[in-house]
Amino acid sequence: MVNFLAKLFIKDYKNVENEKVRENYGTLSGVFGIITNLILVVIKVIIGLLSASISIIADAINNLSDMGSSLLTIIGFKISSKPADKDHPYGHQRVEYIISLIIAMIIAFVGLELLTTSIDKIINPDIIKVEVITFIILGVAIVLKGLQGLFYLSASKKIDSLSLKASAKDSINDCISTSAVLIGTIISKTTGYNVDGIVGILVSGFIIYSAIMLIKETMSPLIGEKPDPELIEKVTRTVLSYPKVLGIHDVITHLYGPSKVFISLHVEIDAKDDILVSHDLIDNIEQEVKRDFGIELVIHMDPVETDNEELNKGSKVVREVLKEIDPIIMFHDFRMVKGETHTNFIFDVLVPFQYKYSDEELVELIKKEVSKRDEKYRCVILVDKDYVS
Repeated sequence: MVNFLAKLFIKDYKNVENEKVRENYGTLSGVFGIITNLILVVIKVIIGLLSASISIIADAINNLSDMGSSLLTIIGFKISSKPADKDHPYGHQRVEYIISLIIAMIIAFVGLELLTTSIDKIINPDIIKVEVITFIILGVAIVLKGLQGLFYLSASKKIDSLSLKASAKDSINDCISTSAVLIGTIISKTTGYNVDGIVGILVSGFIIYSAIMLIKETMSPLIGEKPDPELIEKVTRTVLSYPKVLGIHDVITHLYGPSKVFISLHVEIDAKDDILVSHDLIDNIEQEVKRDFGIELVIHMDPVETDNEELNKGSKVVREVLKEIDPIIMFHDFRMVKGETHTNFIFDVLVPFQYKYSDEELVELIKKEVSKRDEKYRCVILVDKDYVS
């Protein structure tokens, strides 16, 4: 359905990396959500009033809030597609995350309101009038919400949108909550026992839980989350494809939206190579990554000695020590300063966050184990964190 509507209403619909195309996908999804939710609100309010069912009316109110969410989605995509300016040189794509957070908070508020109303319904129950049309309408609502969720999910995958992904989850959750209302209505019809308030509490609990999960998921990119491993793999594979690149390290990403990515990394180059040739190589790599992935890449060049036997011997010692301590530990920027009484090994070690050793403990352990190989060996170590894996 997304492809069909995109062909009709979105020019150049396949170019999903384009910010204007992303905005149009967001607008299309928002309009689709407003129309489908409006249909659901009307039919649920009518059935809820006719049957005096608080859970059906509450479910209609939930759909009304979904209409507001769809409107916010349109506004969010409109703002996030604005180009960079002097006050926001990295663009406005993070607005999409903010809109997602607002939608999640609205969902939480609706859930709390439904919880209060449902508790009151248990204390002061009403007689529910159930007709066959009630079951039909609720069944139609479940199917329509399911289609809506699939539409959002498909669109979110096309443009890598967190806000549309959140809307998809909300729609699928609505399917489940409306199904609960339908089951409760069937129980009331067949047993004569009013479970309307109980079902309302269950539905509200589900809505609140979903809102908390959405808030958590939306806050993650705002705080600063780990980058997509597939994206990092593509970029590093491209950089390493150049024959004169000996290795890379210190890869750091900065995400300013779904398609606004900045990456910095260090590239190891043979120290014997001409500096101007190496600089030209770095420029070519940066331009290729920007052209192929739309990523702003900044490379720091590290010259590496490849034919120094003493340096290679010291590097081998450190490599063996780190492998014995923990194979996960990597090292780079290895240098050696030889003196009359001792030799300094200067290098960085790369360790994961929340590692079993503190930085200080790890440094002392490495120094101790290296000195066991030769008492003249001393280590000057800088601990780096792994920001991408």
